[in-house]
Amino acid sequence: MSCCRTIGSPHVESFISILPVVERRLLYSLAFLIHRCICRSLTIYRRSGVPNGSGTAKAIDYALKRWQAIENYLNDGRYPIDNNPVENAIRPIALGRKNWLFMGTEQAGRRAANIMSLIASARLNDLNPWLYLKDVLTRLPTHPHSRLNELLPYYWKPAC
Repeated sequence: MSCCRTIGSPHVESFISILPVVERRLLYSLAFLIHRCICRSLTIYRRSGVPNGSGTAKAIDYALKRWQAIENYLNDGRYPIDNNPVENAIRPIALGRKNWLFMGTEQAGRRAANIMSLIASARLNDLNPWLYLKDVLTRLPTHPHSRLNELLPYYWKPAC
């Protein structure tokens, strides 16, 4: 499986990740052609020599079950090798989960979840959550109901 490690290794990926999407797509396409032919065959061959139930067998079976995802990753430069940005975005919520276990009522928990979703969406849209929420909550009582989508983080424009 050493042929599979080269393109996905952290050292190689740190270089590839700074390339523009078009160049990454080309690089992955070339790697994809080579790896698709060699690596899958080699992986299946090596699996035949590993005892069932062993840790190595489980790891190879895991990779083979997700082979389409591997091909998608290699074939399209838009796919990241990991989901670290998503994990970093949800970490504060995961860490606070115990603290928020007792919100008082279910309705209060739903309200808190809505506010946290707005804050996370504001951050994903490169907005300052404090300024965004302050503006939206100030404008909300007089804003026309038919145009509420204008207050969502990806459409929001600060009031003059």
